[in-house]
Amino acid sequence: MDKKILIVEDEILIAYQIKITLIQKGYTKVDVVHSKKAAIEYSRDNGPEIIFMDIAMEYETAGIDACVEIKRILGDSVKIYFLTSYSQDSFMALLQNVSYDGFIDKLQISVVLQQVLAENGNF
Repeated sequence: MDKKILIVEDEILIAYQIKITLIQKGYTKVDVVHSKKAAIEYSRDNGPEIIFMDIAMEYETAGIDACVEIKRILGDSVKIYFLTSYSQDSFMALLQNVSYDGFIDKLQISVVLQQVLAENGNF
């Protein structure tokens, strides 16, 4: 499948677990970056259609800050799903004015990835 997918995750093993899962599902344009800055630069230069973003990377809200900037650049043409091992409730106050498409619990990554892809028409 030719859709561009970006994984933004500072935990390398998790990033590559997600990438392998997507490749096994037939996605061929899957890239990985490990920081807020790299996510913004990649998005500006390559226009991914879906991003799986760690919510807390270099600092607690790095993923949220990257999401805001990427949505400013690309608008609603990109779907952003936050990856977290924390409960969604811990970030709700910070996310009140942030446009994002959902949360994925890192502990249930494989199951939830399949659901997200199915919800987006196997994207």
